[in-house]
Amino acid sequence: MIGIDWVMMILYFVILIFMGIAAVRSLKSMDDFAIAGHKVPASVVFATLSASFIGAGYTMGTAAKGYSGGIGFLFIIGAFSIQTTLVGIFIAPKLREYENAYTIGDIMGYHFGPLARLLTGIIAIIFCAGIVGVVARASGFVLQSVAGIPFVYGVILSAGIVVLYAAVGGMWSVVQTDILQFVVIVIAVPLVLLLGLSDVGGVGGLVEKIPGEFLRPFHKFSFVAFIGPFLGFLLGETLVPPYAQRAFVSTDVKGARAGFIASGIYSFIWFFIVIAIGIVAYPLVPNVDPDAAMVEMVLKFLPHGMIGFVIASIVCVIMSTQDSFLNSGATHFFRDVYKPFFHPAVSDRGAIMVGRLFTIIMGVLGIVFAISIPSLIDGLLYIYALWAPTIILPLVIVALWKKASPYCGVYAIVFGGLVTALWIWVFKNPWGIDGLIPGIIANQIAFWVVHYLTKDWKEISRVFAPESSS
Repeated sequence: MIGIDWVMMILYFVILIFMGIAAVRSLKSMDDFAIAGHKVPASVVFATLSASFIGAGYTMGTAAKGYSGGIGFLFIIGAFSIQTTLVGIFIAPKLREYENAYTIGDIMGYHFGPLARLLTGIIAIIFCAGIVGVVARASGFVLQSVAGIPFVYGVILSAGIVVLYAAVGGMWSVVQTDILQFVVIVIAVPLVLLLGLSDVGGVGGLVEKIPGEFLRPFHKFSFVAFIGPFLGFLLGETLVPPYAQRAFVSTDVKGARAGFIASGIYSFIWFFIVIAIGIVAYPLVPNVDPDAAMVEMVLKFLPHGMIGFVIASIVCVIMSTQDSFLNSGATHFFRDVYKPFFHPAVSDRGAIMVGRLFTIIMGVLGIVFAISIPSLIDGLLYIYALWAPTIILPLVIVALWKKASPYCGVYAIVFGGLVTALWIWVFKNPWGIDGLIPGIIANQIAFWVVHYLTKDWKEISRVFAPESSS
């Protein structure tokens, strides 16, 4: 990069910080810090949800899959698009009906009691801190490769910027900065694809210069090798805390539904574009690390000035995942741990201070995790093992069907988590089957066995009622 690129990169970061801090003017209560006061319209739910999932894995990681294997990965990662659309149709509107809910823990606590709420909160906090670390690691690598900033300093710089505005402005900062980053990336990334495709000679020229198997979707996958990752993308990020939070921030049920459906449809278009960039990069920037293919395409085809701006936008879009998980983790700590178990009568001012302090703590934990994990993929595997086999299916079941026994949620969480941990770390994924599958099976066996054994038992105390029954 040359001087003008550095100027544009710094300018982008300054604008981002200014927008994030300026959002403090909208921050008057914990409702504003956690869920933006239920004032986010469907179009903004779409933009901020999309900016949240477009992180390191769904940019550089997905392009790397196109670079190394062709179009086939689209049919695996497309499972994310399917689940996001289905969540928009069936689940997000149901979550928004819980008028007093800030977190998934609120809903699990209402249906399954205080212990389920506490377990959900703890798992959500660990999950969010882990994602913050993975994203910080990816941002550090990008800054190191394109700007020559030492890796550790890049991790601290990228995480520090996000922690600053996320702690000051809460969810309003997240929403406003996500809109900027979404708009920039929607323009810049397709432009990289079009310029690269033109240079390679169009679609016809590209077909002549890539291996034939790149266009055969399933040439690398047996059924077992396909179904594990497919289920991982279908369930591994379903209603993770920041995504569920987008249902809570929406103005109404219709906004939640429309925002999720639009984001699900857009996500498939995004995956196609990014995988296509990886495929186009194969003949244009040969013999590079697949994870660097997308950045190499930016450096090769965009003019100076725009390079710095787009590199900054890639880093910031990666960081936009970070701000969502920081805010969500802090909200879960306050709502599911601190307030119900330590300080039920906390004031709004005290609540905001707790949220800000824990946002900073989450950032520090994320930086430590980013420096400690051996690789991005290893980090993601550790984190995803927490979520799908514990929380997802009990949450979906009670959102759609509110007659489950109040005693089955805790057992489902515990047994799903234990079986997954044993399968992955003790038995080392026998027969090549991912631990997600036996963990989900154990979760559901525990859920339904306990349901039928306890469905006539006395109700446990509930924290609050959904809007429809209040």
